[in-house]
Amino acid sequence: MPRRKLDVVLIQAAVEAGAEFLDGVRAAGMSSEGGSADVYVMNNGKRETLRGHVVIAADGTRGGFSSRIGLQSGPLLCVAARMYVTGDDHSEGLLDMLFEPDIVPCYGWVFPVGNGMYNVGMGMTIEYARRRSLIERLETFLRTNPRVLRRLSNCQVVGKPRGFGLYAGFRPSQVYRERLLVAGDAAGLVSPLTGAGISRALISGEVAARHARSALMNGDCSANGLAAYARELGARFGRQHALRRFVQRLFGHEYILNRVVHLLGHDEAFGRLAHAILADTADYSDLLRPRMLVKFFA
Repeated sequence: MPRRKLDVVLIQAAVEAGAEFLDGVRAAGMSSEGGSADVYVMNNGKRETLRGHVVIAADGTRGGFSSRIGLQSGPLLCVAARMYVTGDDHSEGLLDMLFEPDIVPCYGWVFPVGNGMYNVGMGMTIEYARRRSLIERLETFLRTNPRVLRRLSNCQVVGKPRGFGLYAGFRPSQVYRERLLVAGDAAGLVSPLTGAGISRALISGEVAARHARSALMNGDCSANGLAAYARELGARFGRQHALRRFVQRLFGHEYILNRVVHLLGHDEAFGRLAHAILADTADYSDLLRPRMLVKFFA
């Protein structure tokens, strides 16, 4: 579904669970002194203070709030852009991940979001983006990629393309402070390989809520009281994150990428494993099992 629709669903669920949603209010800073967590916000041009015990920062990649309070979400690895288009789909609603030689290890994509609309996008390394306009490259992808042309006919762009940076430098030491937890893209939990972040954002949000509740019940919202959150995220995502960075580098080599694509089309077990990895239900270390390595180098 389109991201805006997902956001609305999440907001509605939060409100129904008892949260108060403040629309159009911008968080400008935070103080954890004085035995409380004070968030300074701008509300209709006026500066106000929201006071609580624990803050969960979930303001996305390099969000304004996170950057203002000095949080670091790691180096900028890639940039991506997406546009919404309408058209006639001839591929039964499949998700396409399309590799073009000049942008590997990144890729382009096409997938349906309902009501005859499709998300078409592309990623590229920051080094490549310094040499060429990402939006122009995406428009060329839409007009010239053979698979896109075969898949979508009567294609019309809806709205303007949107670009964004992908910070995938997850470090457990950067996801908590005094009376503060950081979740999702703001914590650098974007996948270095696929650029996806929503599933990890939702998981880390649930983990952050659980640890915030535990800190409140224990009466200890200090950095020490919240450190267990960082340990759990590190145990859950740290090793996977490092492996994904490694696999991303491997995909920059044409032989390796082509071998992976060949196995996806010809080996059912390898295809199931790749599907599970993309769905975050399997670990990249499973690719290093002896039987998988034998298949790869056979």
